[in-house]
Order: sequence, then structure tokens, then C-alpha cells
Amino acid sequence: MTRKPNPIAEDIARDVLNQLSILRVDRGRYISGPYEYVEPEPSGTMHDHEVYLYERCTVCALGACLLSYVRMHDDVPIQRILAARPQSPLKSARWSIEAASIDVIWELRKVFNQEQLDLIESAFERFDMSVHQTNVNAAISFGMHYAKDKDGWPTHEHAVLAAIMRNILEHRGHFVPEDIHNQEGAKS
Repeated sequence: MTRKPNPIAEDIARDVLNQLSILRVDRGRYISGPYEYVEPEPSGTMHDHEVYLYERCTVCALGACLLSYVRMHDDVPIQRILAARPQSPLKSARWSIEAASIDVIWELRKVFNQEQLDLIESAFERFDMSVHQTNVNAAISFGMHYAKDKDGWPTHEHAVLAAIMRNILEHRGHFVPEDIHNQEGAKS
């Protein structure tokens, strides 16, 4: 199947790879971390808080894509994506960051279709994360493949994220998990 190139997705993948050394990457969260602000609630765009988000928050594959999208498009309000919630009922409460899936997907749907988001997330999490009955078996296999090194030892989540981003670049802005074997030379 011929796919139309997706240059914004390619830019995001390239940026994620460039930022990989400073990202805190883990499964099971979109963007998550403590926030050191006190009242009032943080305001502005996510771009205004970029340094903090990269230094203190943990991200999954879609969270990393969102941070890169934000780096290129400074129009995403922090309240829209990061549901900052007080950690205590006190007036001067600290805030925590916990991005909801609907908010992350809402912004990333401007770049990727839902099937692509399902495939990326399922590959990274290594189980079916599809929203719309997408066949994610190849994506899960892709993620499992890159979750182990050539000797079968577990790798860091960074390796899986990097493989997904390289695949997106190789396929002109589309994640094609069926294409594991063409990336063997790039495997960490």
C-alpha cells in the first residue's frame, strides 16, 4: 500500500530521537511527574514549561511524541494536556502532572490517525492498546523484538522507542511494524 508522506510525523520522530538521551522513558504513563508550582495553577503553553517537562517527567512513546510536537508548535495550553491536580487540599498545594490519554490523543490526532496511534502505543507497551479494533499483533511483536538485545536480555525502554521512531522515519512518517527485519542493522 502506498502511503502519502507525513512530514510532521517525520519531524516528530527525528526530534524524539534527538531528545532520547534526556527523556525519562517508561511504560504505563503518557506524561507523569511532580510539579513544583504553588498556587495559582500553572498557566501558559506546554512549550513555556518544556525544560521542566523534559527534566522531571516520565513519558511513554506517545508522551515523547507529544513533547516533540510541542517543541515545534507552541500552541498547546498546559492545562489542555496536563491535568495538573493539587496533591493536597491546602491553598498552597503542590501540583502533579498526569496526562490523560484523551488529551494526548486529541493533540496527536493532528499528526497521526487513530490506527497509527494504536500501533505506536501497542508496540511500546507490548500489549493491545487499540481504541478502534486495530489489528496490533505485528506492533506487539515489533515491541517485543526490540525489548530484548541480540542475546535475549531485556533492553531499556529507550531501545523500543528508538526503534519505533526509526521505523517512522524509514516509512516517511508512518509506523509499519510488519517491517522488523529491515531494521535489524539499527537494533541497539
